[in-house]
Amino acid sequence: MKAISLWQPWATLMAIHAKTIETRHWPIKHRGELAIHAAQTKEGMRIASPECWEALKGITIDFGAIVAVVDVYDCEPTMALKLKAGIQHWIAAEQTFGDFSDGRYGWLTRNPIRLQTPIPLRGQQGLWELPPDIEASVRAQL
Repeated sequence: MKAISLWQPWATLMAIHAKTIETRHWPIKHRGELAIHAAQTKEGMRIASPECWEALKGITIDFGAIVAVVDVYDCEPTMALKLKAGIQHWIAAEQTFGDFSDGRYGWLTRNPIRLQTPIPLRGQQGLWELPPDIEASVRAQL
């Protein structure tokens, strides 16, 4: 199973379906299951917007662990996403949770499954493969 490490609070926002678009400077070709790993760094906690904290009221935030699995179903340039008719309200809600500036890509996700028990693991940069034993532990919670 592929995985991506995100800073908190964005990893948990994806886990609770408040954030459905991950923005990156590179497109993703992968479609299907993607494990969401909450990075160990606390840097994101310092820079997160008030809207992030509002969405996370009463929710536990974990670090250094797989916290969810989402389904990646598309990837588009962020400018194209902002121009599409009928989804402006969706993008407006997402803009506080990502960088939608020109030249970036939106990874569109759906069907998040938040793990009942986060699985401790050291993250990596970029898209990476879960070790087989960790993937088995994740699948046991799906």
